[in-house]
Amino acid sequence: MIDIRKREVGIHCPNCKRIARVSLKQVVDEETIKCMGCSKNIKLVDKNKSAHKAVRDINKSISDLQKAFKP
Repeated sequence: MIDIRKREVGIHCPNCKRIARVSLKQVVDEETIKCMGCSKNIKLVDKNKSAHKAVRDINKSISDLQKAFKP
């Protein structure tokens, strides 16, 4: 099954503006990452749990679609 949590998105470091690639799982888990440009810690925040809800809904839709095509 496809798991959307493994997909990556780009975020800008609030300090140096360098783009960091993070997985949706890291966002949902609200991990702290280190910027590769300036070495500052970046706390990922899933405001209103919107990433969590989107991942859940997309994974459910993918699962439903796969079930629809099974004989």
